[in-house]
Amino acid sequence: MDDNFVSKTQIEHVSPNDSFKTSLGVDSALRVTYPTAKTLNRTGGQSSFFLAKEKHTVSAQSQRITIRNSRHAAVSALRVLDHVPVSTDARIKVNVIAPKGLDSTSMVVPTSPTVETTDEGKGKGKEKERPWAALQKVELRD
Repeated sequence: MDDNFVSKTQIEHVSPNDSFKTSLGVDSALRVTYPTAKTLNRTGGQSSFFLAKEKHTVSAQSQRITIRNSRHAAVSALRVLDHVPVSTDARIKVNVIAPKGLDSTSMVVPTSPTVETTDEGKGKGKEKERPWAALQKVELRD
């Protein structure tokens, strides 16, 4: 990539005009910013006919991942992989609110931008922002 060594791999036998997939490694022209997640906590109570007031805490976390492309050409496909918390305690319930479709192993982000800034129309400084925020709703009942 850009006349630089990227990685070494083996390619299985491929017939002429056939296609194959291989990794080209990390693209240094893509800059990823992954700041600390924002957390919003709320404690409330709920009373029922047979039970006393039951306390519960709701914690919402929002994570913004920013990817900046410093190349002049657009990225044709981008795969963003991140983790989703999993509870081992039966009292804690984790719900992924957004983005939808995180139950699969990965999610391919479309490359059409929602926000794009350019420097004199030359394609420099492109920023692409996705409108979704990954929120996890965690409930803990005492």
